Formats: sequence, C-alpha cells, structure tokens
Amino acid sequence: MKKSLAKFMTFAALTGMLTCTTALADNEIKYSTDDEGNINVTVSVTAAAEETTLLVIPTNTTIVQAFADTTKVYYINQAAADAEKTAHFKFTAPTTGDYTIYSGYATMSPTAEPFEQVLDLSSDPIPGKDYIYGDVNNDAEVDLFDAKAIIDYYLKDAVFEDIETGEEYDKALLAAEVMGDEEVDLFDAKAIIDYYLKDAQLPVLAE
Repeated sequence: MKKSLAKFMTFAALTGMLTCTTALADNEIKYSTDDEGNINVTVSVTAAAEETTLLVIPTNTTIVQAFADTTKVYYINQAAADAEKTAHFKFTAPTTGDYTIYSGYATMSPTAEPFEQVLDLSSDPIPGKDYIYGDVNNDAEVDLFDAKAIIDYYLKDAVFEDIETGEEYDKALLAAEVMGDEEVDLFDAKAIIDYYLKDAQLPVLAE
C-alpha cells in the first residue's frame, strides 16, 4: 500500500471516530495477549454487522493529536460486529511504552469522552532478561559490591542504588534473592561472596 493511501485511510478512519453517528452506549472493550506476542481485542457493540473502529495510540497522545499527526497511530482498523454483536481485532503487541485502546464515542460530540481501555503490557520481570541474579546495583556484574549492598540493606535498611541512574534500583530485591527462599538476608550476601571468591554457583540457579 502506498504511503499516501495509507495516510488517507488513517485520516478517514480517525475522522469517522470523531464524527461517529451510531450510539455506542453499550460498548465494552476487552483484550488479551497470546503466546505469539499479539493483542486480541473484542469490542461489544449494539447491533450485529455494526462497523466499529479501533484505535491504539500512546497513552500520552490525545485523539486530536493523532488526528493531526497520523505517525502517532500505532494501530487503527475497522471491523463489522458478528452475530454476537462483537467486533474482533488482532495486532502485534507494542514492545515498549504505554498505549490506550479507543473505540467510538458515547455521544455524538467530537469532544465527548471515548470508550477506552488502557493497554497494560506489564508482566513479571524475567531473570536473565530484566535483571541478573546477584547484580543488585545494575552494573551487569556480580561481585563484592553487590554483597556489601545486601549487607547494608539487611543491617542498615539501606536502599539499593542503581549504579547507572543513581536512583533506587527497582529490581534489586529480585536480583538479591539468590538463595531462592523468597528472603533477602545475609545468606544471600554470603552466597554472592562464595560465587565471587570461590566460583560457587548461586543456589537459585541450581534449582
């Protein structure tokens, strides 16, 4: 599809949302993720075969801003509702950022509140990907500085500091829990010392 045509279709779809003439008072947006990294969205509407527009834009972008700059649109499409009065959409999940899903308006005014659903892509941090066991200061190393940070946390109630930002490291407690016992204490510090000085394996990685 040529870029100019794609921009025209996006513009037309956004215009349709802003000038919607079908009451959507019973709209409900639901979504789920699948194992292939897709977002599956359903929009319940008032009648079968009703055309519904789905818009996904960054949460910090308004529909008016997306109307003015269509490059801010992550996903937009139209679909007809099935016999169960449900329209179905599927798109690849964004890898970063916060997004909001919009579909239609509750009233006919372009300034009315849209039906919306915040797209929450948060998940439990993954060890080895989002943090490293033993690396409590986020410097990509597991050494005696990490052991000392755990000791200071346990004995002095010190805060784990992110070496890169100087701020509190939000995944430090996950990284510190190297014993695999859901506690952060001196045993974790000792395990890191043994790892660094004796080349011992961290207990949590031996499970």
